[in-house]
Amino acid sequence: MNELLLERLRALPGVRSASASVSTPIGGRAWSGLVKVDGSSSLDQSGKRVWINAASDAFFTTLGTPLRAGRDFDSRDDQQSPMVAVINETMANELFPESQPLGRQFRLEGHSGPAVTYEVIGVVTDTKYQSIDEKTNAIVYLPLSQELEASAVFNLRYQIRTDGAPTALIHTVVDIISAFHPRISVRFSTLSDRVAASLSRPRLLAVLSGFFGAISLLLAMIGLYGTLAYQVGCRRKEIGVRLALGSGQTRVLNMVLGEVGRLLVFGIALGVVVTFASTRMLAAFLFGVKAMDLITLVLSAGALAMVGVTAGAFPAFRAARLDPMVALRQE
Repeated sequence: MNELLLERLRALPGVRSASASVSTPIGGRAWSGLVKVDGSSSLDQSGKRVWINAASDAFFTTLGTPLRAGRDFDSRDDQQSPMVAVINETMANELFPESQPLGRQFRLEGHSGPAVTYEVIGVVTDTKYQSIDEKTNAIVYLPLSQELEASAVFNLRYQIRTDGAPTALIHTVVDIISAFHPRISVRFSTLSDRVAASLSRPRLLAVLSGFFGAISLLLAMIGLYGTLAYQVGCRRKEIGVRLALGSGQTRVLNMVLGEVGRLLVFGIALGVVVTFASTRMLAAFLFGVKAMDLITLVLSAGALAMVGVTAGAFPAFRAARLDPMVALRQE
């Protein structure tokens, strides 16, 4: 049924390629096994836990996963031929760091009873397995044509790459599947939707962090303005005496802004130290951005400096425009 369904899906107008697999990237399904390689200096005796996926031919073409070396699954990989596998770059680097992975063999345990020996026929670029923000792990791909047990145990997932909008083919695909069995349940999703769903939690955290960060920045600006305004008010007599003795408005302005600058330098320096100390904790909440991203750090420091100067400018200009006679008379 799987091969016949793939043939009909591939024959649809507008379909570039179609494939079937046990899981798709960011699909939430987990299937793992233990890999052992004889004579490998990079693995201990217990082996290495890797993610597993079983896929048909054209799986990598349909998902746009580049093939780095070797070949894809094809009609040569059947029940009578030797067991083969395609691995990702991370697995190739970890299992065969000192040699060419093509043609090498490994044993896989835990996916279908006793250990089975596979020969590496291809290497593909790294992809995500369960979520977009996960650490890149070793993945081994097995041909569905040789993994009949996996096809029977798991609900297969079909991938279709189209020339136009993929949603336009939903009704046609449902009709084709219903022709095989009217009670088959069908659910559709695009890869972009899965990426968006996987990023929903980090995006929510980013929005909330940005909102509370903006509130904190506003409160800091108000607090700094209030503190400086109070200090300037307490120093009205001193500022009035300075102005009466011939100190220019520019000097008074620089005096107040200098205090603001010292506060900003101390605060930003302290913030940089705290940022460096908390990079490991921050890294768990970031995706696509390094915890010590220099550009982000510089822009953040610049924004804080701008806010601080803005908060201190109002009391500074008020002090510079102070009438010394009025200030001394009030005292």
